[in-house]
Amino acid sequence: MQPLVFADVRISYPEFQKINQQHALKTRWLRFLLLPALVGFVLWNTPTESEDATATGVRVGATLLVMLASMGYAVFNFNRALKKQYAASPLLQATATYTLTENGIRVESPIWRGTTAWAALRGFRHLNGWLYLVSSSAGGYLLNPACLVAPATEADVLALLQRHGLRPL
Repeated sequence: MQPLVFADVRISYPEFQKINQQHALKTRWLRFLLLPALVGFVLWNTPTESEDATATGVRVGATLLVMLASMGYAVFNFNRALKKQYAASPLLQATATYTLTENGIRVESPIWRGTTAWAALRGFRHLNGWLYLVSSSAGGYLLNPACLVAPATEADVLALLQRHGLRPL
């Protein structure tokens, strides 16, 4: 089998942000709603002196406003953490070539060169047009199918991954 080569792969911060936001909303949506729900619950259940219609309207409005602000705060913190993560990962910012062979994935970049065996990978995900190979550690490899060198196709890549026991996560 010929090696499958992803040449000159580099992910920009906007792409990195979009991929992570999409993944976080799919897998951790509850975290984004937890703070606003908790704030809303506390505000709604705080006793007030008067319970007339005007007070109830003000209370509903204030509760919704504070819930919206806390949701904005959660999103702001998430994006700030993404910026820090991207800035702290020079390998994400560097152009790299990934070669998929029967032995594993070989990475060549100005920052790091190495090979990862297929056994070290748990599976793969399609995220916003990218292929994310999930390693058994906290990281993985982001591969852009647009960088796949012809005549190889994305179908060839998926067949290779499945041949080595990797499944969609």
